[in-house]
Amino acid sequence: MTDGDPILVTVNATDNFGVTSVIVEGVSLTPAGNNIWEGIIIAATGNDVVVNVCAMDGADNAGWNNSTAYTARWIREDVYPDGWITITDIVRVGNHMGETGEPGWIPEDVYPDGTTTITDIVRVGNHMGETRLY
Repeated sequence: MTDGDPILVTVNATDNFGVTSVIVEGVSLTPAGNNIWEGIIIAATGNDVVVNVCAMDGADNAGWNNSTAYTARWIREDVYPDGWITITDIVRVGNHMGETGEPGWIPEDVYPDGTTTITDIVRVGNHMGETRLY
């Protein structure tokens, strides 16, 4: 998993007063039935990143579970996702010059401002030779 990847979260939450909401990393999950709640969170870079889960019941009591973790590594500038930043990444950003969209949704928009520009090419160039392989 890499930083910025969507993570489908499924929580089985029960309570004697009835679970009214489940929040994971600030994201409200949707009830899927049979005590299951689902939603998508976005991965953050780090080793053993703890996932904070909070379930609220009908009496406004909160129950926390922080026993799940994941590891995500990522170099945003690796837009040709081979683990290395090379000229291929610069070319790929160049091929998307001028594209616009929501910040963070265009992979080649490595300076995530919503537009692929020369700033993105420079940012990739500044990371030439870096790797996420370990």
